[in-house]
Amino acid sequence: MTEDLPPTDADDWLLAADSVTAAEYKARGHEPAHPGLIRLTDREGVVRLPLFQFEPSGQPRPIVVEINQLLEVDQDPWGTADWWLGSNVWLDGSPASLLGTTPDEVLLSTARAEIPEQ
Repeated sequence: MTEDLPPTDADDWLLAADSVTAAEYKARGHEPAHPGLIRLTDREGVVRLPLFQFEPSGQPRPIVVEINQLLEVDQDPWGTADWWLGSNVWLDGSPASLLGTTPDEVLLSTARAEIPEQ
């Protein structure tokens, strides 16, 4: 039995999050190319969508789409995933883990604080 080794790439921890492949999501009747969704491509070329983005029905969570667009997910999906899945000092946890228990406006305000002033 081999030991679990630490990731060799800094982004491995983002790929380790619960996710669905684009093909699986599409097979469930949803559109994986929906604007505002995080899509991460793994080393095998498989596009993965982190599950925290979706309601139990499979529909995208509106607050997630809004924040993803604010964080320019289309320009930086890895950075957006890092914001959601990484620990946030202001929130005392990862934003993804707080969905449904922290008011959406608090999450949105925290995301806005990440945007440099123009």
